[in-house]
Amino acid sequence: MDNQRREIKVELSRGEDDWKCARECIVRAFHRYPLYTYLIQNESIRPEFLKRYLNAIYDVTVTKGNSLLLTCVLYNSNQDEKRKTRKIIGGALIVPASENGGWEYSNDEDFAFAYKKHGLRELDSEAMDRIERYEEWEYEHITKVVSKSKIPMWNGLYCAIDPEFAGQGCGTFSYAECIRILQQAERRRYASSKKFQNTKCQSKDYSKYDNNNSSKILPRLSSRFLRVFSRKRSEETLSRTPISKTLETSTSPIAIVLSHSEKAVRFHMKNGFRLAEKLVYNNLETGEESPFTVCALVMDFGHTARIDELGAELKKCANKELDIMKSNRETIAVEILT
Repeated sequence: MDNQRREIKVELSRGEDDWKCARECIVRAFHRYPLYTYLIQNESIRPEFLKRYLNAIYDVTVTKGNSLLLTCVLYNSNQDEKRKTRKIIGGALIVPASENGGWEYSNDEDFAFAYKKHGLRELDSEAMDRIERYEEWEYEHITKVVSKSKIPMWNGLYCAIDPEFAGQGCGTFSYAECIRILQQAERRRYASSKKFQNTKCQSKDYSKYDNNNSSKILPRLSSRFLRVFSRKRSEETLSRTPISKTLETSTSPIAIVLSHSEKAVRFHMKNGFRLAEKLVYNNLETGEESPFTVCALVMDFGHTARIDELGAELKKCANKELDIMKSNRETIAVEILT
C-alpha cells in the first residue's frame, strides 16, 4: 500500500539552489515554446542557451533585489510525516509594479552586461541577434505603452511547471497561490502608510516570511518584500476582505503576462486573466514573419475598466505597425514590378 502523502505549496525561493531547480523546470517547459523555437532555432543548443539566458535575467532581477522568485514545491511524506522530501516542480519570476506605471525594470546596460557575462553571443550569435531585435520590439510596442498608461502592474516574466507534472492540476493550484501572494502583498502595502523602497536588503541572514508558515525569503530580495511578508497575521480580517474593498481601484496594481502560445493563452484565461490585445511580431528590419503572436493578458484585482483602456492603447500601437508593414509590402511589390 502506498502510504505517501503528496502536498503542493508555493513558496518564496530559499536561495540559489531553489533557483537552479526552478530554472531547469522552466528550461524544460520552454524548450518547444513558440517564442524560443523562433529565437533559438538550433534545437541542440537551445537548452544551454535558455539556461544562460535565464541566469542573466535572474542576475538583473532577483539577485539585484528587483524581483520576486516563487517556487512550486511538491512535498512527499509518509503518514506520520517523519520523513519528508521536497522537490521543486516549477517557478514564477515576477517583477513588481512601479508606482509610476508599468513594472520595475532595469536599464539596457544591466542586461547587456549580464548577457555578455553568461556568453550568450559566443554560444549562438544568430539567436542573440533575434533576442535583441525581439526585446527592442517588445519595449517599443508593450513596455512603453504600459508605462505611459500610468497603471502599476505586476509582470509575470516566467511562469512554468515542469512538463513531467503538467496536466495534473499543479499549474492551476500554483497559479491561484501566486495570485493570492500578490494580493496579500498589495493588501498589506495598502494597510501601511509607508511606501515600498526600491533598495536591496543588505542583511546576509535569512528572514522568515508569512506564507503558510513555510520556507524563508532569499537574502538579497528587495526590502519591499521583506516588509510585506514579515508582518504577523495581525491583519487576518484584512486578508479575508475582498481585494476590491481594500485597495483603491484607480491606483492598485494589476497583473500582466505576455504569452506566445495559444495553449498558454487558454490556460491563463481559464485562471482569471483577460486578453487585452493580440499583437503580431514582425521584424521590420529583416522582413521575417514570426510563427507566433504576442498576447498581452491582464488581471485587474480591482475590477475596473483599466484592461479595456490598456487594450485600446496597445491596439493603436499594433495598428500603426500593421500600416508600416502594409506600406513596406506595397513598396517591395512596386520595386519588383519595375
